[in-house]
Amino acid sequence: MEQLLRQHFASTRISNLIVEPADPPTKAQTTELISKGLAFVALYRLPRPFFKSEQWAENWNELALVAETKLEAFKREHEGDPRGLGLAKRESLWRHVSGTDDRRRPITVLFRLYPSNYLNDSGREVHRMVSYVYRKMIHAAKTVEQASALVFVGHRDWASLTRWQRINVALEAKRYFEEKLGVAVARQAAAASAAARASEPHAQSLGHHLPSLSARQSRRSGISAMELRTRWGGGGAP
Repeated sequence: MEQLLRQHFASTRISNLIVEPADPPTKAQTTELISKGLAFVALYRLPRPFFKSEQWAENWNELALVAETKLEAFKREHEGDPRGLGLAKRESLWRHVSGTDDRRRPITVLFRLYPSNYLNDSGREVHRMVSYVYRKMIHAAKTVEQASALVFVGHRDWASLTRWQRINVALEAKRYFEEKLGVAVARQAAAASAAARASEPHAQSLGHHLPSLSARQSRRSGISAMELRTRWGGGGAP
């Protein structure tokens, strides 16, 4: 499958899959920047961070909290005006995501483009997660359609991606894994429940002891997140 995907996506570039915001971003791009920025920094927040590090958890949480506060301020102002953020604020927002490393722009310090010289950078952990999902995907997918183009191309071209592109790839990798595992969990649970009901003469009287499929489905995202973090080895020191 990996060879087939290489051939299929040979001419596909990340720019075909992700639209790089203009400078300054449009109103729609501003909404997307804020939404995905908040989704990404939330993955570092204590007490249950998705990206874990025994050594740097507090540091990552502090940076994520400051980034979250700034993004929430942008969001309130953006949603509070029918025209959205003003020109200067949109330019500032874009620099918060795409700019050079600067502690006034905490995302740029939390997730650096060139992490090798910074032990507290989370880039290695993010890349490890994307790499794990990539490997799982190429072994699980039976057709090109079952694979994620963004995960494949993003993993292949990771070294040349911008921070915004890497954020998109990371969010897509997490979504892809959780969605696929979530479907499997729901199917397995439904099959197990059906088997239990068929083999139990008094199944109906015991029904209240069996969690409903909808309840299991509502938990599957959390199950998938824990499964993904465990499988890729999240939690080790960088």
